[in-house]
Amino acid sequence: MDNQTIVKLKELGLRERQSIAELKTRFKANKEVFNVEAFNSGVDAAFIEIDREAREALGPKYEAFRKWIREWWGQEKEYREKWLAEKLQNEAEVGPSAECMGMGEIQ
Repeated sequence: MDNQTIVKLKELGLRERQSIAELKTRFKANKEVFNVEAFNSGVDAAFIEIDREAREALGPKYEAFRKWIREWWGQEKEYREKWLAEKLQNEAEVGPSAECMGMGEIQ
């Protein structure tokens, strides 16, 4: 990929992240009851536009890029699941801290 395409993909990634953050902020600011369908609809709309622009930027390299993204995301989800499971296991083994139990600092 050339530098221009890489810059465009970075821009699209940032816009994707910003779109989701704005959706979350909108729900919180308006004190709306979190509606999964409305949130997912907003995310889908953002992804459709970003995907269209990625397809345009990548041209014939798009399918290979999407394949790479799917594989990377699968590995990322697996990593995150393992990390969370280990964290929860460690917390369960240690038990609640004295501070969490309202006892303050132990001396």
